[in-house]
Amino acid sequence: MVTTERTSWVDLGATEGVTDQPRRADVDGTSVVVAKLGEDVLVALDRCPHRGAPLSAGTVVHDCLVCPYHGWAFDIDGEVTAIPALGTEGHLPKRARLRKASVEQEGGRVLVDPASVDALERPGRTVANDDRELGAGWHPVCRSDEVPADESSVLSLLGTSWTVRRDGAGVITCDQAFGIADHVGHVWIAPDEPATGLLTIPEFDEPDWRHVPMPRVEGRYGMGLLLDNQLDAGHFPFVHRDTFGTAPGEPLPSYDVERGELGFEVHLRVPVAARNDVSAAADDRPLEQHRNMTYRYLAPSTLFLRLDYEQMGGSTGILFCFTPLDRETTRMDVDLLFHHPDDFTDQQLADRLAFEVSVVAEDLALQSRFDFLDLPLDLTAEIHTKADKAAVEMRRILTTFYADVVVSTA
Repeated sequence: MVTTERTSWVDLGATEGVTDQPRRADVDGTSVVVAKLGEDVLVALDRCPHRGAPLSAGTVVHDCLVCPYHGWAFDIDGEVTAIPALGTEGHLPKRARLRKASVEQEGGRVLVDPASVDALERPGRTVANDDRELGAGWHPVCRSDEVPADESSVLSLLGTSWTVRRDGAGVITCDQAFGIADHVGHVWIAPDEPATGLLTIPEFDEPDWRHVPMPRVEGRYGMGLLLDNQLDAGHFPFVHRDTFGTAPGEPLPSYDVERGELGFEVHLRVPVAARNDVSAAADDRPLEQHRNMTYRYLAPSTLFLRLDYEQMGGSTGILFCFTPLDRETTRMDVDLLFHHPDDFTDQQLADRLAFEVSVVAEDLALQSRFDFLDLPLDLTAEIHTKADKAAVEMRRILTTFYADVVVSTA
């Protein structure tokens, strides 16, 4: 029986129904995670303080709630107990704690005080799919071959429809946009005067690179969150455990960010489990290998990733084309470039494509569970560590990008 003092509290169900398998619940419109840690019940905002991932998709290990994104572990008091990307000797930030709610177990029921949940606020300034400031950037709206000569196409971007035409000579135009370009196999639109140029990707023009487009993805995703995910190497052991992620344990290697005006380049050497290496599968080469990663980013959302494999040999280039269609929908086209001195058979290319599709599917399986789709820009809205240098620099660049854009109110 619920006492009079707690008649306003929200009943989350029978105590015996709360297990060490985290689940999501709703308290007056706010999503919370519910999990049993030891003999106690934890109820907290269903967002990891690090990157906002849904903790309800996580696990309970050694009486701690473990985030599915980067493996951060939290005890019953909401305190962080482990950050794998920092290693066992890493400093755990004191601010890294869950936004807990007040919970009581009474009469065989789990009760939560809704007033304690109401106090869990949203972050401040964010990047949303329909921000007008994004009009000052170049955005990929389709693949080049989707607008044939002497035809036009109506395409979506930032909640608006854009009519793109290509004449018989191959020249592409869009009367509504400030600028339009046919670049690296995609049509790009700058709705307003762009604050940057287009990212130069020399690999598209170099010989012996095989270009393989990935099937298009479209769904309820935040453009900023998808970008943040692809800039991040700390999630590899957790999100990609079935493809190339190694077992958690080693801290993420230190790296530097080479800043440009509204972009940057990052070089990072990381261990991988080379499950796509046929020689490793035949035990002719170790499964545990290394790859050198080069990230090239240009605001607001252009990202190219180059992977150079030390033991397996060869390289992979990945162009991520994020297109914010409307408030809650983003389309993602991914272009794969493969290079190896011995070239590839058609079957090998098909296998490489299938492997990369599996990698992206692992990312999207978690991204699809995000409740809040906007990317926080305020650096105090999330917890950052030295493993997050690229993500932090991206937020700083976007803050500058937004501040420099004058949005017309006409």
